[in-house]
Amino acid sequence: MYQRSRALTQTIRSAIFVAVTAFCTIASVANVSASEEQHAAHEHEHDHEHEHPEDTEHSGAIELPDNQADMPQITTAIAGAAELKTHISTFGTVRFGAEQLFHIAPRFDGVITQVQVAVGDYVNKGDLLATLESNDSLRAYPLRAPAEGKVIEQLANSGDLINSDTVFVVAAPQPQWLELRIYPAQARQIKEKQLVLIPTGEGVISRQIEHIIPQPDAPYRIARIKLPAGNTLTTGQWVEAQIETSSRTLPLAVEKSAVHTIDGQTGVYVREGNAYHFTPLSLGRENSALFEVVAGLEVGAEYATENSYLLKAEQEKSSAEHSH
Repeated sequence: MYQRSRALTQTIRSAIFVAVTAFCTIASVANVSASEEQHAAHEHEHDHEHEHPEDTEHSGAIELPDNQADMPQITTAIAGAAELKTHISTFGTVRFGAEQLFHIAPRFDGVITQVQVAVGDYVNKGDLLATLESNDSLRAYPLRAPAEGKVIEQLANSGDLINSDTVFVVAAPQPQWLELRIYPAQARQIKEKQLVLIPTGEGVISRQIEHIIPQPDAPYRIARIKLPAGNTLTTGQWVEAQIETSSRTLPLAVEKSAVHTIDGQTGVYVREGNAYHFTPLSLGRENSALFEVVAGLEVGAEYATENSYLLKAEQEKSSAEHSH
């Protein structure tokens, strides 16, 4: 009886020991698992703090304050149809036309006895330029200006013996001509009657090409443009001009100065109320002023133009702060 009781006691003790050991093992495993889960959750939360999905990084609106007195004003334009004109840039010189130049020569041999004018003098039609004495009759004969203009050449002086050669050249003030050089690479695109834009100190002169003339001894042709009276260009002046080579109407276009590139995406800042959103665009043809819009924008959308670079700077600043 004593031995049975002792054996039962031993069995109970063993069962209690096994139960306690199992409980401790289960609790230890649970604690480790919970710790690992907390660590993983913390790492996941930390990763999210530095996560910037591409589709949302530049999608936020840029809000501008109501009072923008301390910053340049941002102007806007309405997207819509536009004329896309292409030009070729070339150079040339302002010249006298052949019809402006008067070569004054005597009808007989003689000696110049007196000269009345000098190069640069302005003369009227009929003004006395010089007096000469005929070799045959010894009589004095005048050389007079055949037209109003400026004396640009004097080829003899008092006491010179002359024949029928030119003594003076007088250039009439109008019309002036601009002679532009057209090289072989440009020749196929340049034709008579095309529009030419000529910049001056007081604006842009718009004229047509009157003539295209070959130059036997030069690697280019000459496009001649008659300049309007009263322009500020001077004879001999070197001028850059733009020849319009084509013109087409685009259904949708934006100003080139409004287009920016952010992270490889090209677009404009579209205004909605007092906020601007960067809107990526698909662009097509272009000239110096416009881009054709193929996709990404609707007709009538209001977009930032002048000083739109401020929006780009603000967006880049915001992205940099968010990344930290």
